[in-house]
Amino acid sequence: MDPAPASPVIVDTWEEAERLAAWHMKTLGFADAAVTRAGTDGGIDVRAEQAVAQVKYYSQAPVGAPAVQQLRGAAYDRQWAIFYSLSAYTVAASAFADSAGVALFSYDVAGNVAAVNGPAKSLAATANVDVGSRPEMFELHRSVQDSVQAMVDQEPAVMRTILDYAARARQEGGYWAVVAQQVLDILKENSSRLSRLLVDSGGSVNSEFMHEFEAIMVSNRKAANLLSIDLSRFER
Repeated sequence: MDPAPASPVIVDTWEEAERLAAWHMKTLGFADAAVTRAGTDGGIDVRAEQAVAQVKYYSQAPVGAPAVQQLRGAAYDRQWAIFYSLSAYTVAASAFADSAGVALFSYDVAGNVAAVNGPAKSLAATANVDVGSRPEMFELHRSVQDSVQAMVDQEPAVMRTILDYAARARQEGGYWAVVAQQVLDILKENSSRLSRLLVDSGGSVNSEFMHEFEAIMVSNRKAANLLSIDLSRFER
């Protein structure tokens, strides 16, 4: 997950959590973000001209889909809907947020805020974009990120395909056993590289991520060529 700038807020009450959200929304480009008055929020805790946010200050249970759906409905008159939670999100909540374009952020008691899903990462990536062109840039960033994520999700399957071929080649002995060992060494290194890349970047798409990911893909495909594997039969 991509960390936000250091927060000036220590979160030990729900009021501080809402102030943290308002501060963070300002870093996202919503300069007029302000905490709503108690009793008048209608499920909205922070408002800006173009965005609204809901803030959950509990750590025991993850946020479920109904809460995210409620926010999306309450944000009918705003371009952006943002959710902040001290706890995690359920799979159903994340799935709905992704499909509805709701940005999910997590925070901790030290005031650290991090993007949890694609819309949140895209919102952070377009924080300094001109207001008029921001929706278009947001959708472009989401599209690119989704495409890259699909490739990232596919790569372990590519590695498993090569690994299966290498295991059979090893059993044949002789020349192919030597080649198979070379391929296994390449796959082991690339698997570690991919794991490190995903941990370090949180899955965010930037030039450094793409450079390293493309290098991993090229290396995997060279390994496939060593065993004369036609990956086009397996890639979609």
